Amino acid sequence: MSLVGRRRELREVQQFLERAERNSGSLLVFVGGAGSGKTALADATADLARQRGFDVLRGTPADGQPGRLVWAQLVRATTAPPDLAACLLTEPGPLDLDDAAYALATGGRRLIVVDDIDRGGRSALELLEIISARLPAGSVHVCEREAALNLA
Repeated sequence: MSLVGRRRELREVQQFLERAERNSGSLLVFVGGAGSGKTALADATADLARQRGFDVLRGTPADGQPGRLVWAQLVRATTAPPDLAACLLTEPGPLDLDDAAYALATGGRRLIVVDDIDRGGRSALELLEIISARLPAGSVHVCEREAALNLA
């Protein structure tokens, strides 16, 4: 994989995926202005992850839709019960959100790519915070662009 002027970032992505292969879950955030190449980096990360045998789930918050819709779509792509995804679109309680985070954070090596998560507003970021709390023990890896949170 070659992106012009992104050798350092691709090296970091490779290290990120190597840690993931050792079941060290983490969060990878691409932040930058419009046109800075965040989507290209996310695409490259997804391609490299697939080459390494990762299951890649991808979504983007839709304008004018509930912020948690992107997470409901991603949960639906797992083996979680179908009602869990639907629950995210109502007023889920803390245990519902934790169940959704668990569904995304388990099930083998997985890369979750969420583009433009900031478009989903606070409710999209709410579940991201819960998922990131589960990552140190899991093998899920989240890449996003234009994140409103800087979770290190």
